[in-house]
Amino acid sequence: MTRPIRQRFRDRLTAGRPDLVPLVCVLGAVIVANLPAILHLVTTDPLVLDAYLSPPKGGWLPGLPYIDGNAGFTTQALGHLAVVDWLHGHVPWWNPYEGVGAPLAGEMQSGAFFPLTMLLAFHDGMLWLQVTLEAVTGFSTYFLVRKLGVGRSFSTAAGVAFGLCGTYAWLAHAPIRPVALLPLCLLGVELAVDAAREHRGGGWRLLAVALALSILAGFPETTFIDGIFVGWWALLRVAGAGRTFWLPMARKLALGAAIGVALAAPLLAAFADYLPEANVGAHSGGFADASLSSLGLTQLILPYSLGPIFGFHSAVGSNDTISQLWGSVGGFLTVTLIAAGLVGLIGRRLRVLRLGLGAWIAVCLLRTFGFPPVVHLLAVVPGVRLTAFYRYSDPSWELAVVALAALGLDDIARNRTPRRVLLGGAVITGVLAAWAAATAWPILANAVGTPGGHDGNRHFYAGGSLLAACLALTLMTVGGLWAGARTGPPGAERTQHAARHERTRRRGRVLMAGAVAAESVLLLGFTYLSAPSPTALQLGSVHWLQSHLGSYRFVTLGPAQPNYGSYFGTAEANINDLPAPKAWVSYTQTHLDPNAPPAIFTGGARIDPKGPTPAEELTAYLTNYEAVGVRFVLESANGRDLQQNRFPATGTPPWPAGPRLAYRDSFAEIWELPNAAVVFALEPASSTTSSGTGSASCRVVGIGWDQARVDCPHPSILVRRVQYLDGSGATVNGVSAPVRQYRVGSVGLFEDVPVPSGRIIVRFAYYPPHESLAVGAAALAVLLILVSLGLTHL
Repeated sequence: MTRPIRQRFRDRLTAGRPDLVPLVCVLGAVIVANLPAILHLVTTDPLVLDAYLSPPKGGWLPGLPYIDGNAGFTTQALGHLAVVDWLHGHVPWWNPYEGVGAPLAGEMQSGAFFPLTMLLAFHDGMLWLQVTLEAVTGFSTYFLVRKLGVGRSFSTAAGVAFGLCGTYAWLAHAPIRPVALLPLCLLGVELAVDAAREHRGGGWRLLAVALALSILAGFPETTFIDGIFVGWWALLRVAGAGRTFWLPMARKLALGAAIGVALAAPLLAAFADYLPEANVGAHSGGFADASLSSLGLTQLILPYSLGPIFGFHSAVGSNDTISQLWGSVGGFLTVTLIAAGLVGLIGRRLRVLRLGLGAWIAVCLLRTFGFPPVVHLLAVVPGVRLTAFYRYSDPSWELAVVALAALGLDDIARNRTPRRVLLGGAVITGVLAAWAAATAWPILANAVGTPGGHDGNRHFYAGGSLLAACLALTLMTVGGLWAGARTGPPGAERTQHAARHERTRRRGRVLMAGAVAAESVLLLGFTYLSAPSPTALQLGSVHWLQSHLGSYRFVTLGPAQPNYGSYFGTAEANINDLPAPKAWVSYTQTHLDPNAPPAIFTGGARIDPKGPTPAEELTAYLTNYEAVGVRFVLESANGRDLQQNRFPATGTPPWPAGPRLAYRDSFAEIWELPNAAVVFALEPASSTTSSGTGSASCRVVGIGWDQARVDCPHPSILVRRVQYLDGSGATVNGVSAPVRQYRVGSVGLFEDVPVPSGRIIVRFAYYPPHESLAVGAAALAVLLILVSLGLTHL
């Protein structure tokens, strides 16, 4: 195709749609980065990696394709249940399948009210959720950077860089959902600022919708920290606009923020109502001083200098520094972004914004790596001490670096900044990369890998990361030298030499932008080298439970990890979730498995590795399991729990007479306990704590988890072995009835409701106490947006 034809084709393609090609490029980069999973060459499905429903299988490289198993336990398992509820016409307020029942929407991590969670209804839903989030992030970042006056090439590179940022590369659970809304919130700030400057109405609506979606995305820590960053960005933009515009800008920004919070009020109310009765782990203040080791700086600069995710671990002593780092990091930077960001920091245009972004990056990184003055300073900010700031602030400073990098590259291409500045930024970054590789080298020397012969390649990751970084920096620097070349005096513009010169500049811009984008694509794609090939799930035991469990519960010693009972619609007493009901966490620690960490009652986790295994605790507290409705125990077919605690050689658990083997296949086996308590039971009206079942003439029949049919000639107490929380309600023959706490030992765990004599139907439901007010606030916010749209178009 000759150049004139190519030019005409390009002009026709982009006529009236100048942003089409850049957006296609962003989407193409996202698809290329995720191509191994899209083509099913490998799988990152948490059902394969986290549910323990298939034999373990490795990838081409050691390690894992993402860091946190909550991609499966919460995002996939609970999100899928929320989607199922919506598709059946139910608002997902309650989850009967986790523990002894727990809020679903109010738990937040399920993303129950986040629109893109609906993708989990499809096969490979987790993959398509991540791909969609990355694409939306890239598009939003492109338009944000364009709004800052950056050219299309570098705006496209910025879209790719943040759409495939370190957070998306390493995390796959709930924190990634709000990331997609961060650049959209900032774009909303820019539109509000423009509207105030131009004395126009509106301008605040995008901020309101983006903020609401960020809250509905369902990970409060990321949303909270991102919200602080959005506020800081807004302050910088207002400060740089001049006093004349301060007040109108502030009004529009405040209105957008208020409407956004009101739109998300139904979820916020459900969360706030749940928190007083929930165990939130270290979020009660345990993260106030938590930070990363300074060793994490190596991964910040060269992400895989210490090997793939969890590919190696420290062999010296019990302090596994490498694994501790992998368990705590939340993102990284690329060397091209670091070098270009240094250039962007010194530019003159948008000076206040640039310096403010640099300050945000510095504060976040100093807090992340535990610089005491900054740690103490941020602890004063309300709410910060309750968050894992060192992990979940990453998207905000990653986006700040991306914005600075785009501004810096644009400055070079427009000759606003000398090319030697880019050369200096590349040299500084190269030195930092060399330091990171040199630091990682001895650590890898003392590390061990996973079984399978990967140990001999440890140092390749440090050396290879440095070589790749130097290549990327070289390409970007060469591109900068070309792009910043002078074109000569205006009179020479029509000469052949000038035309050649302009082509060189164009190629330089493409090379700079391409280096930034390609590095992001490759670093995210690298994680797929640790992903296993697709494998069949062993679902025989799951299908058996679906057919036989009814309104009882099961516990696991390995297969069907929590909260996959929620995924498959089988009530699982195990939990691995935050927040979790305090009463159930207390009961599990005192009556079921005292050696299990709080809210991590998984059938595998232990506080003391030398203490009792989950199988031994199950044996010791068997009657307590039965008392909360546990009827079946699921374990591996080899007779071992996750801690390799082998039962006697016969494979029979050392239990009292009674339990029997109910199901077995080559992968798993299920044992039935003889005396599991039913979900509904009657007790005499004179006592709510006795263990009687009422007179022989009384009958109660459970209909699922939420309804019971009672036939009794005298008043009685209907006990429902489901978690009691503020918001639990019931109707007796359609009339509202009080629901009370029913104590199990010293724990107010279950529900009971007084019922009159005769034949009656009792229905139970959970509805957050302040939800009606919240729904009214959201409806009012929607009305205000619609009215403002109407007024704008009059």
